[in-house]
Amino acid sequence: MEDEVLSQFTALNCKLLHIENSISHSYKYGNKIQLLHDAAQSTITDHVLFLDSDIIQLRPLEFSKKVLEAEISYRLAGGKSGPHHQFMYLLKKFGITPPTTVYRTSLSHEIMNVPYGNAGVILISRAYIARGFTSTWIRLAKDILADAHIVDKFPWLDQISLVMTVLYLKSNLALLSADHNYAIHRSETPSCCPQLCHYHDLKVGQQTYPLEFFKYITNNSIGL
Repeated sequence: MEDEVLSQFTALNCKLLHIENSISHSYKYGNKIQLLHDAAQSTITDHVLFLDSDIIQLRPLEFSKKVLEAEISYRLAGGKSGPHHQFMYLLKKFGITPPTTVYRTSLSHEIMNVPYGNAGVILISRAYIARGFTSTWIRLAKDILADAHIVDKFPWLDQISLVMTVLYLKSNLALLSADHNYAIHRSETPSCCPQLCHYHDLKVGQQTYPLEFFKYITNNSIGL
């Protein structure tokens, strides 16, 4: 981590936690899974809100009763990416009965046979962590990483292993809307100002969105 970043965290009195990526040192996204696992063990809140670093909060957070009563909530992926043709193999590999629910990607509306989601914003209940969510996520990620039959695993390993964990544990899943994971980098048009904006690359966004929207973000966001 750069000294400038560390100094900012120190100035904000943030608690810093040293982690050791047990999935693979070469897979940097494994850091966030490991961080969630290590940090969540000592949580005293009813829920943990797990955010990527490219998330901007634009409004006070509110969640529906359905979301708060679920074990885990996330938004379905915007479109089909590399691993989709391998999900049936993974279901069989982990002894998971294929879901009967039909899912659709959140932006392209393509049919999916599993609730494959975006891992940028995840709300997790403390009870779900207690019954082994994070440890199972790490274990399945390692299994998938080591499986030579799965060729399209990067950079989506975190999301592939996430959906397999949700199905393996027979989880109570609720789906988030664009309000909690607004994908500005996918040229998504908001119906109103979202609570959480997932920008990925702000420069790309600036080229595809009105300047007024970014002025709103600058002037009104309470960044997380």
